[in-house]
Amino acid sequence: MHLKWPEPSEFPTLCSDGVHIWAVPLGRVRASSTELKNALSPDERARADGFAVDRPRHVFEASRAALRSLLGHYLDLSPDAVPMAMDPNGKPRLAAGDLHFNVAHSGDLTLIAVTRGCEIGVDVELVRPVDRAHEIAARNFHVAEQAAIRAASAAELPAAFMRSWTRKEAVLKAVGVGLGYPLDAFETLTQVSDGGWVDLPARASHPAVRCWLQDVRPCDDYVAAVATLVLRRPPLGFTYSL
Repeated sequence: MHLKWPEPSEFPTLCSDGVHIWAVPLGRVRASSTELKNALSPDERARADGFAVDRPRHVFEASRAALRSLLGHYLDLSPDAVPMAMDPNGKPRLAAGDLHFNVAHSGDLTLIAVTRGCEIGVDVELVRPVDRAHEIAARNFHVAEQAAIRAASAAELPAAFMRSWTRKEAVLKAVGVGLGYPLDAFETLTQVSDGGWVDLPARASHPAVRCWLQDVRPCDDYVAAVATLVLRRPPLGFTYSL
């Protein structure tokens, strides 16, 4: 995995309408499990100890340690002192303040997206073949997205499918409704794009809402997208090594 984003020598400043996305390469983690756990809260350490399989435990420890370390830089706090809480949907958030974040993981890569003043959602997927991709798209995607996937060549299909999926996930995570909201009820971008508005119609107890959606590409093997509830500048991508 060759990440395209730089590892800054000084921690960058996040402006009021900016978005930072941090790529954390899990295959390059040099910190020990003990060092990672030292960055976590007692509840998070207990959760890590509850994993029966090493790989999910490592992903959780490394991703959460990176999240706490990065948030600590923004807040000028030590990682274990970052005041995180869980919302009713199980999404971690800061207990106070205007800093918002979201986390996604696929393969050996975790992405952490941060902005100020509005909710944010991010998703990332390792590009890989998907069995019955056209069938899955026909059952779940908006008709415009289905058409874009049908138009993709065999070589382009894995990236086209995963790109549509990450866009859906990023929007739903920003809105906070999860996969219970019908995926075919709203249309995301259908081309590689610098950004655009996505409208979600009212559904059951959820009012109509719109998101600003942007594609990001941390490296050639992965596709990703980030969504915010208000217009934001193009994201700035960075690499963070543990």
